[in-house]
Amino acid sequence: MIAQVLAALVLPQTINLDAFVTDAMPRYNVPGAAVGVIQDGKVITLAGYGYREHGKPATVDPDTAFQLASVTKTFTAALAGTFVDEGALGWDDPIINVLPEFVGYDPATTRVMSMRDLLAHRTGWPAFTGDLFDSLGYSRSEVLRRLRFFKPTFPLRQTATYSNVGYFTAGEVCAKAGKGSWNDLMQRRLLTPLGMTRSLTVAKEFGRGNSSKNHAMVNRQLTVIPHPEQDVLAAAGSLSGSVRDVSQFVAMLLNGGMHGGKRILKPETVNEILARSMVADVGFTEMPPISEDSGFAYGLGVGGYTYRDHHVVEKGGAQAGVRTLIVMVPKLKAGIVILSNMNVTAFPEAVRAFWLDKLLGVDPADHQKQILAANTQIQAMFSGEQGTARTGPSIPFSGDTKSLVGNYHGDLYGDVAVTIQGGRLFVEAGPARYRGELVHSNGGLFFIKWPALLAGPSATTFTIGKDGLAESMTNDDMGVLHRVRAER
Repeated sequence: MIAQVLAALVLPQTINLDAFVTDAMPRYNVPGAAVGVIQDGKVITLAGYGYREHGKPATVDPDTAFQLASVTKTFTAALAGTFVDEGALGWDDPIINVLPEFVGYDPATTRVMSMRDLLAHRTGWPAFTGDLFDSLGYSRSEVLRRLRFFKPTFPLRQTATYSNVGYFTAGEVCAKAGKGSWNDLMQRRLLTPLGMTRSLTVAKEFGRGNSSKNHAMVNRQLTVIPHPEQDVLAAAGSLSGSVRDVSQFVAMLLNGGMHGGKRILKPETVNEILARSMVADVGFTEMPPISEDSGFAYGLGVGGYTYRDHHVVEKGGAQAGVRTLIVMVPKLKAGIVILSNMNVTAFPEAVRAFWLDKLLGVDPADHQKQILAANTQIQAMFSGEQGTARTGPSIPFSGDTKSLVGNYHGDLYGDVAVTIQGGRLFVEAGPARYRGELVHSNGGLFFIKWPALLAGPSATTFTIGKDGLAESMTNDDMGVLHRVRAER
């Protein structure tokens, strides 16, 4: 049986990955990409494809930097692992042992929340809620203070809910354990030892020299868009780096924590990072070979599933204008890194599936058809009007839109103002006065359209008081905010 399995494997260097990537890029509207392949724990392929910026001649090479988006989470888990190795943290110890400033919504959460809970999305915090913090102008210490108002959707450790704020909190635990910032500790403990010279921890510094521009389809035209500069929740997604850099990190994990003859992490720590820690549902964004048959579970900064009797570990990233993916087959010490400079595309999953299928002796054709079809559906969802469609006749707002104007307050997000300019309503939130347009949908339903390209419209309703003014606004992202009335 073992001999049959080994015979079915295809050595990565025999996979015609170049031809596949080159052919797939126009199908997925990707202007530029970089791919790295790891075999037997060694980086054997580093290649750039296409262009750093649409319409410009500069090409992508192995040292072109891309924003890594949520692949940052795998690095944050590894950073936490360096403190576990030193005995300064325990995966399952309460984080208040290290970060006494942390206060959860209830005493039980405060007392038992662990690093594993944060890194395996077991907090019960509502999925993706809190992402607005990166735009509101609060400091990291202030965001940490506000977590006491962050009401869980589920009990701790009951249901997996993807949380960027969970990774922010994990980053603050690391900062406290290392007596420095997440950024400085990431540089000193991982990026520098791994020789990741093209990598940055600060999103606002991205874009210098040999760097890729971010792209999206805007009015059906491939367009360069500004790269996200979100550094408050940095531990969840602010890293950038080249395929050469990221491939060194993946190779280190596949080699049990070793790099260039030096130990970065203990092998048992790497095993904990890659192992399953929290079962999760297979969502609509998961693509073949992930399915109900493969299952899906979160590790620490990664996800995992079973394919052809192998435990496959991966982490994807998505930010406005960029998609990234790292994949590992630990038993084979094989991996692949895929970076692309296009918004909302399944290109990385297509490359991953092709590589995995070829590696494990499977005809890739069926998976490629499924992924291309899924790509069409997802792009339609993110076309800019998702969530605002209505059926039936249009019902006007029965009140006076001027009654909505005013200042509101909520414990979690703080001050929010509704203003009117040129007959249009706007919402301005937090110290930064982060601005979105408040658009009427139907009847009493409005949507906030935030500037971030990947931020879907956020449903909003108002409660009107006896004096005809809105007493409160209820928003899917921000919860209930009450009008602040001037003292008489």
